[in-house]
Amino acid sequence: MKKLTLSASDFASLLKEGGYGRQWKNVKKQYGLNELPPALGSDFSDRVISCIGKSSMSIFYHAEERRGMALHASSGKEALVEWVEGDQYTFWFQPYHEGMEELFKDFFALQEEREAVQVEEVKIQKWLIYEDSFEEDEWNELLEEEGVSEEERKTVREFKEKGYGAPNVMTTIFPDRLTSYREEAFIAGEGYVWLLDPETVEDSFFLGLKKIGVAEYVERLVLQAKEVLSPHTAEVKKFSIKRGMMFQLKGQIPLLVVVAILCMNMQVWEADGWLEIAVMVIFYGFFLGYPACLRPRRLFYI
Repeated sequence: MKKLTLSASDFASLLKEGGYGRQWKNVKKQYGLNELPPALGSDFSDRVISCIGKSSMSIFYHAEERRGMALHASSGKEALVEWVEGDQYTFWFQPYHEGMEELFKDFFALQEEREAVQVEEVKIQKWLIYEDSFEEDEWNELLEEEGVSEEERKTVREFKEKGYGAPNVMTTIFPDRLTSYREEAFIAGEGYVWLLDPETVEDSFFLGLKKIGVAEYVERLVLQAKEVLSPHTAEVKKFSIKRGMMFQLKGQIPLLVVVAILCMNMQVWEADGWLEIAVMVIFYGFFLGYPACLRPRRLFYI
């Protein structure tokens, strides 16, 4: 599998050379780059940069500080992997049908379960997870207080004993668009993961957690990547008459219903009634068809 490794400055140079101003400026700002070296590209690097610049959908994964990975839509059969370690970028095209499971296991350092994992769902007071200023004896006293449930005691002790850190986060990104998205976060255990309920992340008091096996979760990650990325390509036409015509044909159904209802009492129409109907149909077709020719603003959630 062919790979391309670049420093942050070389990556920014190639993006600039390719004409992707927003992307290269983001990289330059992120690493505090003042001057960029000359862009030294190749056919493979041109393909990589073009895919990043024109990709209509991307998913970003964050494991820890200064370490991340992104999957960019490339085709229905593969995605472009962007693996970041510090200021080093490595790129390759990853087929959906092979190697995706190992990719996620390697990036998140996930260990396969040795025995079946029983699914658990718990709700924990947030301060029990995020507060780390107490000594061990103080923690034990706090956990025995009346307001702490047995489920909370068990889960919090596991988190403290294993030294689990900040959650891993996945985010769907929509290039060049103002969109809504939802992040999904999880904490990796030994042979299992704790999923953070997105509905409770913003809650001021409780945090919802669900425990599932690594194999099940990795399968879920692969399925999400395929469903979100594979329908997209590295380049979506900004204007497509074919796309507009297909959408317009679908939109004719409600128009036909309205016209049929109006025709039910056509005997009482005025002399220019047909003209008004014709004008309505023409304007409806134009305002429905033209916007549909433009590149769609799709919303996907993971």
